[in-house]
Amino acid sequence: MDKEYIKAISTIIEKTKHDIQNYYEVDLSEKPKYNEVNKSLEKLLKQLQDTKSTINNYLKITNEGYLVLEHVSSNYVIKFLDGSNFQPLVCGFYLETYINNKGWSVVKVEYDLKKGYYFYNPEIGCQNLYPNMKVRVR
Repeated sequence: MDKEYIKAISTIIEKTKHDIQNYYEVDLSEKPKYNEVNKSLEKLLKQLQDTKSTINNYLKITNEGYLVLEHVSSNYVIKFLDGSNFQPLVCGFYLETYINNKGWSVVKVEYDLKKGYYFYNPEIGCQNLYPNMKVRVR
């Protein structure tokens, strides 16, 4: 998908959100038969906002690098290809990692006393972080 296509989708989402919010200006809350409709519309608005946030995130420029294990703190940091370093990775941090045969996948960094640092992705499962792992952030 190119950026113009993604921007067009974002515009459609924003217009749809606006139209639904205008619908809410008509007070239907007093009529019980509209309660389920209103609940569904609220879920749709939330999903539209989440989708727009995801699209905006993917429009950001990526900064690619490799994981380095700091021996003093035993934390991983990202050494970017331009030579700069990123702050130490912490639990709950999202990044993208390159998985052979799958390409880039969004993962969440976690820590376990027994396993050490690992990442989680629902499709991939859990895998340990390791030095020189190819990663990127947006």
